[in-house]
Amino acid sequence: MSRKKGRSDDVVEMINRFSIGNIERIECGIKPIDMFFGGDISKPGFIKGKFYSISGPNGVGKSTFVMELVRRFVEQGKFVVYCDIENGLNENILKSMGLMDYVILSVDKIDRLREGGLLIINPRTFSNIAKLFKGLIDRGVRVDVGVIDSLKAILPSALDENVDLIESGGGIGLNARSQENFLPFMKNLFSGNNILGIFINQMRMKITSFGGFLSEPQSNAFLYNMDVRCIMREVKDGSIKVKVRNIRNEVIEKKVGNWVDISIVKGRLGNSFSVLSIPLIFGKGVSLIYLYREILSNKGFIKIAGVRSGSLLDIGVLLDALGSYGEVDMSVVRDSGVVKYPDGLNEFIRSNVGVIEEMIIGLGLMNIEEEV
Repeated sequence: MSRKKGRSDDVVEMINRFSIGNIERIECGIKPIDMFFGGDISKPGFIKGKFYSISGPNGVGKSTFVMELVRRFVEQGKFVVYCDIENGLNENILKSMGLMDYVILSVDKIDRLREGGLLIINPRTFSNIAKLFKGLIDRGVRVDVGVIDSLKAILPSALDENVDLIESGGGIGLNARSQENFLPFMKNLFSGNNILGIFINQMRMKITSFGGFLSEPQSNAFLYNMDVRCIMREVKDGSIKVKVRNIRNEVIEKKVGNWVDISIVKGRLGNSFSVLSIPLIFGKGVSLIYLYREILSNKGFIKIAGVRSGSLLDIGVLLDALGSYGEVDMSVVRDSGVVKYPDGLNEFIRSNVGVIEEMIIGLGLMNIEEEV
């Protein structure tokens, strides 16, 4: 009788744990991004237990984008394990992204973890990464997010231990075969322990008789195990520039970032083939100022086309619309409803991000894409 009851309890526990009704989401707090990756406007956010991959050419901003997500996750009290296989992170980058205060430097702190934290580690091989996450889980540590940067840089253990394979060519195919074992193991581990998995993947140049083009490296295991596969590309003529004064006292334009398109090429969440455009600032992350400024301009709340730097910009239409959605900080607005462009406008958006976001959502202006 007790054995039957024990089996019944196991079934109930499995249903409670793995039922589709128990889906848990993590929101980064930037509404367009949460809606885009969640696959459901009414239920935004990244789904825990799922695998998301972000592929793109070198230097497009994949790591910067993911570090923005990581910062917002740890600020909410989440524990993130970041596998920096490419060894690309350093103290300057972490300080610039606002992450240095969250970095965990000792095992004791992991065991006593009560708030958000970021563990950055370079395990190098497939087996070391698997042992790392399994060891943390067996230790009783609550891992919320696991980031692999990047999948292409991970070494098979055999190649790491036997350098002679490099010259003999024996390492060819080892990476793909290792992925065939690694990804299903990690998928089972992450889904069973409700961990969000984010994989950064490098695109490579493929040369054919018709010319060269960027291709996403794909093993069968990669194609099958990723729940959402994305490709990030720079937007043509999408440079973000600011005017600065150089050492010769000349005013010049300096490129500080790019608009990028994130395209979903596979989405098991019902969001396949969606495209999201976001502004990325080098070493800083996603710029809400540029993002919402673009939305407000496109929807006719402000008219910045042709406005020169230092001129006054009328934001009366925007002020009238914002009045119904909360208290507006008017510290940079003059009596006639104008602000100085672009500094005054940027400061107005920065100090009223919450109200502007509420208005955009309330008026249904947050559509990621529109039919034309």
